[in-house]
Amino acid sequence: MSKVATSKTETLKVILRSGNSIQKINTLIYIMENHIKFPIRYLHDLLYDSDKKVQSTAAFVLSKLGNKSSIKYLLNLWSVMNNKHTHLKRQILIALIDIGGIKSLKKISPSFSHWHVSLQELVIEYIAQTKNEKIISSFITGLKGQKPNKKMILILKKNNIIWK
Repeated sequence: MSKVATSKTETLKVILRSGNSIQKINTLIYIMENHIKFPIRYLHDLLYDSDKKVQSTAAFVLSKLGNKSSIKYLLNLWSVMNNKHTHLKRQILIALIDIGGIKSLKKISPSFSHWHVSLQELVIEYIAQTKNEKIISSFITGLKGQKPNKKMILILKKNNIIWK
């Protein structure tokens, strides 16, 4: 690695460790958009930043980078994250889908019935595209006892999924 690249990486590390939220977000986007080779652990650390916007951006960037080592960090954050932080949970969910697909979803599916309805809709739409009847059925079963909203009904009809 050249001295310039090393210096740039060190500068980015400093910003991600001690910059303000806007600087951290801009640096994350810069790393992603410019395909900067960067130690992934610094991005994983930002999943636990005190600012939810930084956490969401870190999850988004990780989803685009697609590094499988990120799954365990995303799963951990999912498990400790309060359901009232729907936007952050959505970003984590999208990252899990983008990086780990159905395998990642299965790990968080036991709590599916307790998720915010917008997250349930996102997953139903995603799994419907797989055309895997067993997977679809397992998630639909997780919604037993709930009344589907209009959007969920449209998603189910569009994908020929029967709500039992």
